[in-house]
Amino acid sequence: MEWVIREWPYRPKELDYSYLLEFTTKFHGISQGKELFTRVPSEFQNELLYNNLVIACLDKGAIRLPLEYMKKMRELGRPISHLVECLCINGYCLCSGKVVCCR
Repeated sequence: MEWVIREWPYRPKELDYSYLLEFTTKFHGISQGKELFTRVPSEFQNELLYNNLVIACLDKGAIRLPLEYMKKMRELGRPISHLVECLCINGYCLCSGKVVCCR
């Protein structure tokens, strides 16, 4: 997909970056997803991209990293989706047996 982004006439939109981040993280791992996230233009680093990164990290079984991204989202004033909050709580409960609120 990255070769498509490099092609001149094609200008990816917000949803294109979101899908690319989701599939990169799913198939190549969290580290590749984080690297791709840093290379996405700043105008597309919005709540959709942050939420997809958090969900992809939770799908991979990471707990602390999504919490860090959620903290950064709050600092930037970006809304956190209810789905992300529920997945975070469920993942934390499964890993530690504790219930904690992500807000």
